[in-house]
Amino acid sequence: MKTYKGNERGIDWDLVAQIICDWIADSVKAGDALLPQNLGTIKAQLERGECAVVFDGKQVVGYLTTYLLGTDSHGRAWYEVGTGIVPVERRGQGIGAILYKYIAKRHPKETLVCTTKNPVALHLSVSAGFEIRPFSDVPTEIRQGLCYSAPCFIAGENNCCVSQQELGGTCYARIRLPLK
Repeated sequence: MKTYKGNERGIDWDLVAQIICDWIADSVKAGDALLPQNLGTIKAQLERGECAVVFDGKQVVGYLTTYLLGTDSHGRAWYEVGTGIVPVERRGQGIGAILYKYIAKRHPKETLVCTTKNPVALHLSVSAGFEIRPFSDVPTEIRQGLCYSAPCFIAGENNCCVSQQELGGTCYARIRLPLK
């Protein structure tokens, strides 16, 4: 398997974007706790190299994106690790771990944060060096781009998110601090 950041030459990224968009739409329809993405957003992320895409030969088998949330008052860049997906038939093969580790390796000097209600994503991020932290550890100026400020956010025990939409349970912040 080979991992790409999304903007390398020689790959039909429009086709890759359509495949990923279809996976996400199917997953959302199936009731998975996943933020919907549209084709234009996925194409833009691929063009900017803001993601990880895993291929097995010529077949796309995984996708995980990042978004720049902003810079905190100490000048540290914060990126959100956003939507990630592996097709159902390829789950359990280590592809999710490859995606999270690739993103962590690509951002050694930035702070990465992700939020999820998905227990598999929670495990994968912790395995890649993220720590489960309360939302209060995320600077106020950065929180605005996270689900913490979303209308569905309801603070629960330990300042974790309990969603009105019940998208799979409690939402946790996971943070990977810059490597020194």
